[in-house]
Formats: sequence, structure tokens, C-alpha cells
Amino acid sequence: MKCFSAFSKALLISLAILIINVFAFAEVGQKGFFDHHLPKFDFDGQLCSAERDLNFDTTIRNTQREPWDLLFNWTTNTQGGEQAIATDGIHFYTAKWNVAGGFARYDLDGNWLADFSIPGVGGIRDLTFDGEYFYGGAATAVIYKFDLSNQALVGSITATGATVRHCSFDPEADNGNGGFWVGDWTTMRLVSRTGVTLQTSTATLASIYGSAYDPHTAGGPYLWLFSQTNGVSIQQFRISDMTLTGVSHMATDVPGYVDGSAGGLFTYVDPVLSLFVLLGNIQQTPNIVFAYELAVVAQPQAPASPSNLVITADTGGLLNAGISFNHPATNVAGNPLTELTATKIFRGDTLIHTIDNPIIGAAANYTDDDVPTAGFYGYR
Repeated sequence: MKCFSAFSKALLISLAILIINVFAFAEVGQKGFFDHHLPKFDFDGQLCSAERDLNFDTTIRNTQREPWDLLFNWTTNTQGGEQAIATDGIHFYTAKWNVAGGFARYDLDGNWLADFSIPGVGGIRDLTFDGEYFYGGAATAVIYKFDLSNQALVGSITATGATVRHCSFDPEADNGNGGFWVGDWTTMRLVSRTGVTLQTSTATLASIYGSAYDPHTAGGPYLWLFSQTNGVSIQQFRISDMTLTGVSHMATDVPGYVDGSAGGLFTYVDPVLSLFVLLGNIQQTPNIVFAYELAVVAQPQAPASPSNLVITADTGGLLNAGISFNHPATNVAGNPLTELTATKIFRGDTLIHTIDNPIIGAAANYTDDDVPTAGFYGYR
């Protein structure tokens, strides 16, 4: 069996949050300077353009599970209103609840790329993705269908009797045809791709803004619901009996959190990290996008990520960067690694070096002396 190890952009972001001397980016070509800082937040403590449930429950419940691993977080470009969040694996997209048809596009490092609008669409609250198209609702009975890469409305589905604020695609619904879990602040139902109601929950829900489908956590499938109860409560909902399980997590541990409230929620598989990721959006000024690890989806015998990664720009201003790290010593399951065929190093999406037959757990160094131009670069 061939075992490969690779750096990960998301890993670098995660390490940068936890260990301040691990660098995700180097600015090459600027004498004596490289960026090693955490994301900078500038909050005035005021909520701007936030949509809140005015009837939210303030009762504190002792239902928080063990802390989740935070993979990354970044702030949105505008001062508020970009509540929905989702990704197609190429870009992140947000939607603006208070701007009809308003969207923003970000790269996978959270850098803002563009704002755009799509005619004929309301203010989208929550987004989901079926592998081809995005979907979302504007607190009406309509589920809009989007091609966000081409900034186009493809179609719509009328979910008769529903109010679509939160929206999550379930690929296993309707005998494998797929369907949508949708609802308003306190409601939940499953509708088909044609809008027919397939199931209705009678569970007591409160202040739900976003929802996300989870087929990977043990005991599932589940939905994760982002509730404004206590501000930013992420709650687990079991699909089989359509009840809340009592498992929850407060997103107050996200760096930069001040006094925000729940926004959109989304899940996806990170193919590089082999992790199932919960992606969320906290409403404050500006909004914070965050990602938690929910589950490992790699084979247990696959190599874990490299450790002790440091990237250092040349202090003399030359176009090169020094990279040091340790090859993996364990597999994903945490057991000692017995075989490692190669470790691959990428600058952005460009493979720049392969170390064949590395020594398991050993320290390694490499100098990227072929940086094309001065600027910021991410290594994985």
C-alpha cells in the first residue's frame, strides 16, 4: 500500500491559530519581513445589519460537548449582513439577507474577491450545495437554485406551506433522489426536489437560522442547527426520530467573537485534510466565518499531517522561502506509522517538491528558491 503525506492549507491556518510561531504565509521579496500574525479583528461591540429572532430563549443549558477543533476563522468584507456561507471547494460564498440577490465571493483563504448580485432573488439567509448547484431561501416558500460561479439564477422550487430560512441538502432523502431540510425559526420539514413535503418535525426548536447535514458523525445521520439561543448555539438534531439529541456547542470560542448571533451553517469534506468540516457564520460587526472539525473521513491507516511546520521568508529580500517540518509519525487513528512513501510540498496549488521514502517522524528542510514574484504565498 502506498502512503502519501501532504501539507494542507487548512492545517496551516489551524496551526497559526494555536501556535503563533507557525506561519501559514510568507511575503517573499520584502527585505526582513514576513506575515506571521493571526487574523486581525476590529470590533466596536455593536451589531450591524444582523437579523435576530426577537423571541429567542436566554435560558442557559448545560449541554455543551467537549471543545471542537477550530480549523480556521476569518471576517467578512462588509460590516454586516453576509449571513449565509457555503463552498463548492473552489470558493466560499456568502449571501446578504438585507440585500436582494446580494452575494460575495472569497477564496479558500478567506480573502474577499468580489461582490455581485443576481436579479429576481430575495435576501438569502442560508445556503446549501448539492455538488452542482447552490440553494437558499429568503424567508418565503421559495428555494432558489443558483450557479454562483456564473452568478446566475438557474431555477426555483416552491415548498408549499414552508418558510425557508434555514436550508440543508440531504442526498439520501426521497429514496436517494435528494431533498431539502428547511424551516423558519422554530420549524423543520423535509421537502423533495419538487417541493413536496416528505416529513415534518414536531420537535421543539428555537431561533434556528442555519442548518447543515451530517452523515459522518457516529449515530447519524444528523442535522446541525445554528440557534440564536444564547447567541451562537450549535445543536445536534437526529434525523431518524427528528429530535434534538442534547449535544451542542457554543461558538463563543471562535477568536474575535464579541456578542454575535447565529447565521448560516454548512458542512463539507476537506479532501486534503480528510476531515468533515462544519462551516458557520456569526452575525456581528463584521461577521466571522469559522470552521470546526466534526469527524475524520480518511482511512484510519492513512498518514496524519506533518507537524512543526515553519515557513521563513529570506531576510535579505531574495525570492525564496525556507520550509521546515517533521514528517508524520502516526496514522490518522493515532497509531505509529509503519510506511510512508512520499511527502509532497505545494506552493498554493503548485507541487514544488516531493520527498520520496522519507524517514517517519524525522525533521526535514526545503528551500523554495523558485518563487516567481514578490508577494504573499501559502504553502501546504
